[in-house]
Amino acid sequence: MQDQTGIKKPETQQQSERGFIAYFGEYVNNTNPIDWNYWLQQMPRLSAAEAARLMCALDPDEFENLKADPNPKGNSTEGPRQKARNIERIAVSEDMKSATPREWAEWAIERSIHVHDVFTLALGSVDEGKPQANQPSQNSQPDPLPTQDIAVLFAGVRFTRERWIKNIGHAKWLAPANRTKGQQGGAPATWCPLELAQLICDKEKDTRAKQKTLKSLNSRFRKNPALKPWVDAWNDYYEQFKDTDEA
Repeated sequence: MQDQTGIKKPETQQQSERGFIAYFGEYVNNTNPIDWNYWLQQMPRLSAAEAARLMCALDPDEFENLKADPNPKGNSTEGPRQKARNIERIAVSEDMKSATPREWAEWAIERSIHVHDVFTLALGSVDEGKPQANQPSQNSQPDPLPTQDIAVLFAGVRFTRERWIKNIGHAKWLAPANRTKGQQGGAPATWCPLELAQLICDKEKDTRAKQKTLKSLNSRFRKNPALKPWVDAWNDYYEQFKDTDEA
């Protein structure tokens, strides 16, 4: 499947969980998809401002002014905008005013700056046959978890353990995280905990409530071994949406 940018996007069931979050983050940040073909293939060089925004999944034209939030969908982009400001500030302090897209990616990696996954996907590999740093794996997808495990892991977030068991199969807004349907008297339904966590956070419209939910989920992903296969992808999501004013 290809979108208007000309970049091949794998089907949701085949792409990595990390890649899914990258595309989702880009979607909620911008009014329209970023034209990666234009920015990374047709533009021979990027300014520090353009590169910083693209690394944070922000369209440079739409987010020319990082002080304002032009997103009409109601999703705050303060986190990505603050990160873009920081990256641009670092680049300017090093007199890194203009470079090729690949040079910008390598510059960021050398400084342990996370680059938006679609940025690295669009660039491809630094060396032929060598995976780009931060690039999502297309072949590794953790096994989903059964309803009972989800109920234990997410108890206290949105629902109690008992209500998770009762509600998860009937809440339409959680359906995108479903991987297999349960069978009466047989195998239970299975779910992707990463997508469940993202859906839970997206459901929270109040900023304070969303930050509280983010923190609670972050603690679970970091501390619970059952969620370890998804922790890297969760970290990407958390870094993008956490409150940057807090330590």
